[in-house]
Amino acid sequence: MIRYKAPAFRLKDRAGLRYLALLLNDPGRDFLAIDLVADVKGSPDRAALGGGEPYFDEEARRAYTQRLRDLRAALEEAEAFNDLGRASETRAEIELVSDELRRGIGLGGRLRASGSLLERARVNVTRAIKAALGAVAEHDVALGHYLAATIKTGAFCSYSPDPRDALAWEL
Repeated sequence: MIRYKAPAFRLKDRAGLRYLALLLNDPGRDFLAIDLVADVKGSPDRAALGGGEPYFDEEARRAYTQRLRDLRAALEEAEAFNDLGRASETRAEIELVSDELRRGIGLGGRLRASGSLLERARVNVTRAIKAALGAVAEHDVALGHYLAATIKTGAFCSYSPDPRDALAWEL
């Protein structure tokens, strides 16, 4: 049961509400998003926190690079024959392949890792809390605004109420 300034209401149990409960129980404390996930859903594999798998392997990088060379040659040929349709399609594919290469290659040409558990936890916790705040606001606008102003999400999440207006939560 949730009650603030509007009549009491209930919401279906969801991870975002559980994350909110943890934050509200410990005002001012910064929680690492991965720790919130561990508390609510069970402990994640901490060994993978250093980073994810490579975005793509060396063989895939070579294949993308070769495809880019082939496309550039095809573009030159299309432009030489004044084939505007084929040139336009080839430019679009060059852009797609180039974007994919940029996504997978970091500084110094090293293969970039995909999202780590820490990054996935940050995204998922933020998304779940925002969805829970939206559901709360549908029933009690004032509570939705209050929580949106006092809950911080990201790699670290916290509930930081104004000390002059701190509320005592019954959870």
